[in-house]
Amino acid sequence: MKHSGDNLGNKFQALYPNASPGGLRDLLPIPNSQFPIPNSQFPILNP
Repeated sequence: MKHSGDNLGNKFQALYPNASPGGLRDLLPIPNSQFPIPNSQFPILNP
């Protein structure tokens, strides 16, 4: 599956409310230890 920055941001924004940390870890290159964290720490969600 190909991930551009925009597609990754869109997928993450769409999935985040219902996603588990494991699901997000599969989608994003972020360690599980960084969840949960506020949306305000994601520039892709708050440009």
